Amino acid sequence: MRHSRCALSRFGRQATAAAGVSAILLAALPAFATDVVTDSAIPFRLAHDFAVIVPVTVNGSGPYDFLLDTGSSQTSVDSALADELHLHPVPGGSVTTVTGSRPVEVARIESLAAGTMKFAETEVLVRNLHALRSLDRSLRGVLGQDALRQTDYLLDYRHRVLRFDEDGELLRALDGERLALTPVGAHSGVEYGSTLVETMVRDGHRLLVLDSGSASLVLFEKGLPPGPAFAMGDVRDDYGQRGEARIEKTRLCVGRSCQEAAAWSVAGRVFPGIDGLLPTWLFPSLYVSNSGGFTMFAPRRRRAAPDDMASLRPGSAPAGGR
Repeated sequence: MRHSRCALSRFGRQATAAAGVSAILLAALPAFATDVVTDSAIPFRLAHDFAVIVPVTVNGSGPYDFLLDTGSSQTSVDSALADELHLHPVPGGSVTTVTGSRPVEVARIESLAAGTMKFAETEVLVRNLHALRSLDRSLRGVLGQDALRQTDYLLDYRHRVLRFDEDGELLRALDGERLALTPVGAHSGVEYGSTLVETMVRDGHRLLVLDSGSASLVLFEKGLPPGPAFAMGDVRDDYGQRGEARIEKTRLCVGRSCQEAAAWSVAGRVFPGIDGLLPTWLFPSLYVSNSGGFTMFAPRRRRAAPDDMASLRPGSAPAGGR
């Protein structure tokens, strides 16, 4: 299972009943107050209001459009791109999604980079990303946690920028509630790159995968008994396979912040200890400290002394934003 990808729903907004029901109901959240954007920030595109697409170079070629996916334990490249780069894939990997597991090939790459951030030599999954390209036709790969966990970063949906914090300067400028990140499989002896955040959903504790690749809040249930629901719908994985879901309004609390959201409940679990998926786009921004094992949702700018203001003054942010 070393090369398993352990997370899940890409889509999940196709309700098949109850016309007029909004898939996601959000309470007002505080705006990201730091505005710390510099020339080193990597602008990203946002597809379908949730999918973060960043430029990535592989073996010095590119850049190519990759989906930034904190829910994927392993980086993937499309089979066609693997051919263009003359990679030599061999059997040995597997992909686990909400609809099951399937074998894939793996290949070693010499270099992987996003902006100025260079990641260590690694093995990637080689798979057909045809269904995933329904998010964006330009997608050539998935930047997963095997790469992302090598650094700390700010994912800012407001300005649509990703900034890697290589020296800790950005963290020193931010303040907010720090919530622990627990690696998936930490207590089972199986190493995965994805991380879990403790939340409260309804009136119970839930360990949810921090997932920038999920379109919706997804909850894994033992079954789908009859009960109040907006509608019945389905979730789809990277391969376009569908699973039935019940959509219901629920209360989600992450740390001290609570909001009303639509939860897509599906029967079954993909891995012991995972209660669902927490999409990062529910928040205007988040800081992820893989080195410190915590995250901050909607961090705010620390009060700075006058002499420090020049270093924190925002640069030119890309147009757009949430």
